[in-house]
Amino acid sequence: MKNGPYFLKNLNVYHTGDPSQNVYEDDAYTTGTYAYTDFDPTEIIHGVVTDNGKPVLGALVSISDVGFDYTDSEGKYHIAVISAGTYTVIIEASGYTSWQIYVNEARVGEGTSIEVSVSEEEAIQVDFKQQVQGDLDGDGDVDYDDYLIFRTAYGSCSGDDNFMAAADLDGDGCVTINDYRIFRTIISS
Repeated sequence: MKNGPYFLKNLNVYHTGDPSQNVYEDDAYTTGTYAYTDFDPTEIIHGVVTDNGKPVLGALVSISDVGFDYTDSEGKYHIAVISAGTYTVIIEASGYTSWQIYVNEARVGEGTSIEVSVSEEEAIQVDFKQQVQGDLDGDGDVDYDDYLIFRTAYGSCSGDDNFMAAADLDGDGCVTINDYRIFRTIISS
């Protein structure tokens, strides 16, 4: 980071003593001159909300007793938390009842909320996805193209270059024979 002045837009200011006094500033503003070290470090929870790879606009993502954000045209949201700790991230979007939930790109479950632990000065990515199971290319169906993608991910685990969370159909962090059996059942139907 560089020293300011800083150009600010869509700024959330969180009141640490009284969350009801949080301020959201939509208009652009240029600050005075500051050194970036003058600011207290903060923790961030951010992510993307998608439906078959397409962004979901206007989904409400909230963190209990902290704040909220609506997803933008790219499906993105950002919420700053004041201190390290465990937080419950909740999603609400019209027409959706359950989501595949990913934390730092690893699939961790399904539902409308997830508890995450945030360390000091850490950014946690929490993504909520709607996807046809087995649809690895995001085109809304499961076909030979998806099989070709599945083959490239086969044998990989979370953290590997060729790992694809959507191919990890059983959610164990690796694309294995168990995932292939599930995929074969899906593509056969």
